[in-house]
Amino acid sequence: MNFRKADWKSVIEYLCYFGAFTLLNAVTGTATPFSAALLAALLFFGKSVVIAPALFLVSFLPYGAFDLLLPAAIPAAVYIVVFLIYRHFDALPKGELILYVLFSFTGYVLIGGDDYLFKIILSVIAAAFSVVCVITLKLLFVKGLKYKPSYDELICLGIFTLFFGLGVTHALGEAAWRMVSAVLILLAVYLLKEGAGGMVSAVLALSLTVATGDLSYVGVFLIWCLAAACVMPFSRYLAAVALLLSDLVIFFAFPLYAHYGYL
Repeated sequence: MNFRKADWKSVIEYLCYFGAFTLLNAVTGTATPFSAALLAALLFFGKSVVIAPALFLVSFLPYGAFDLLLPAAIPAAVYIVVFLIYRHFDALPKGELILYVLFSFTGYVLIGGDDYLFKIILSVIAAAFSVVCVITLKLLFVKGLKYKPSYDELICLGIFTLFFGLGVTHALGEAAWRMVSAVLILLAVYLLKEGAGGMVSAVLALSLTVATGDLSYVGVFLIWCLAAACVMPFSRYLAAVALLLSDLVIFFAFPLYAHYGYL
């Protein structure tokens, strides 16, 4: 099969979606079909009604969560039918998208286990999160990051980052999200206006704070940001070194946190 550049781009794109599905499934610390919210948002933006749902289902396999395949197949089937109908009429769902997502979780609530309250709460949060995903993906697929986002888009981007960080933390460990956060803080300090880096740092720290119950991460990330910002005007490479050095100083000099370790 002769793969063109566009084909490889699509392969990489859908692999990214698979990774996002897999990580968001771990947002509560155990495997759940939470990433169905992202699936609905991807189909909203015209992604494949075959490949995206298939990857959504496969994303449970890394956790060995075979018991979730049937409950997860219900959202996949619901979204396929819903979006095929909308595409037939060249239309898109609006506020009713929340209802579709909420309805699609009925199988998850009713099939297996008796922790109904947890499942219902997760379903409601996932339904609301589907709107967050739509607004966040709009920044990527429609507006592009070169345009200045509105306040509601920034809020949704922050909420998406919070949940995605929770997924990374629970699936890959705290160190993984710290490393990702360090890179993003450096990018924020380099690309954004003064003060914006601090906001980005605080948002990134919230994922670890929620996952561990340790508020000190907010202070740690703000110190990273300050250290990088002080030397960024001279060199972005020195900024990276400054961030790492500030991390070492915090680790050895100040017993601020019980869960913290090296980057």
